[in-house]
Amino acid sequence: MELRLLLRREDVETLVRLRNLIDDLLETVEVMSDEELVWEIEDAFEDVRKGRLTDWQEFLRELETEETQQ
Repeated sequence: MELRLLLRREDVETLVRLRNLIDDLLETVEVMSDEELVWEIEDAFEDVRKGRLTDWQEFLRELETEETQQ
C-alpha cells in the first residue's frame, strides 16, 4: 500500500510561516528566561527614552579615534 501526502503550495507556505513563528516564540522564551538579558534590554529602552543615544557617524568617528590611539 502506497501512502502519499500531497500539499498545495499554499499549505507549504503556511507550514513555513508556522515554523518561523514557532522559532520566534522559542527565541522569545529563551530571552525572557534570561533575567540578566531582560535587565539589559530594559536598560537599553530606558536609554532610548532618555535620549542617551549615539549617532551612527559619531560612533564610527569614535571607533576610528580609538583604533588610532592603540
